[in-house]
Amino acid sequence: MLTAAVALLGSACGTNRPDIPAYLLEDDAGTTAGYPSGPYAKSISDALPIADISFQKGWLNPKAEGYDPAKLVPIKLSDFYDPDGTKGHEILLFNTAAGWCGACKNEHEGTGSNPSLGEHAAALAPRGFVVLSALFEDGSFNPAQEKHLVSWAKTYETDFPFVLDPENQLGGTFGVDQTAPLNLVVDAKTMKVLFGTTGDKGAVIWPFVEGELEKRGK
Repeated sequence: MLTAAVALLGSACGTNRPDIPAYLLEDDAGTTAGYPSGPYAKSISDALPIADISFQKGWLNPKAEGYDPAKLVPIKLSDFYDPDGTKGHEILLFNTAAGWCGACKNEHEGTGSNPSLGEHAAALAPRGFVVLSALFEDGSFNPAQEKHLVSWAKTYETDFPFVLDPENQLGGTFGVDQTAPLNLVVDAKTMKVLFGTTGDKGAVIWPFVEGELEKRGK
């Protein structure tokens, strides 16, 4: 169906063909065409691609959008897939957070000599590093709502991709739906999970990220 639709656009528009609508670049399951096929990782130790999870509401840069809930947009993990390097992405960090999670708050705020998640993201961005964080529950263990996403983003001045995940799709995929934070280091060119951990493990995560960037000459 996709091939036929693209061919039809080409024959109708010739060399002046407009951009192909995004929906035609998705398969029937909503996954971007060309995204790595399964089997997908089901545990943090699986060196396999991560499934393309879709979040209905999020910001690519909450701070730049003024933390405005009217500017929330759908975001998918495949938005960060960069097989040919055209987006400049090398290493991705997919992170979960919850209102009841002290370690999550420490990650986003930074503690003592430990930089915040946002500070790490900003410092490593020129080398192709991208963070996406997903808020899944509030402080009472209930599914997170827009107001919680806004409050969290304002509190920690979040300026990297931040999404609402009330079904905890990210954590649930890896069987850690009641454990936070989950941190997954992912290769942007293959979407394979390179390293995964739960809890306050910054002392392990950041040297690993640095090492992976160095391997890629970044």
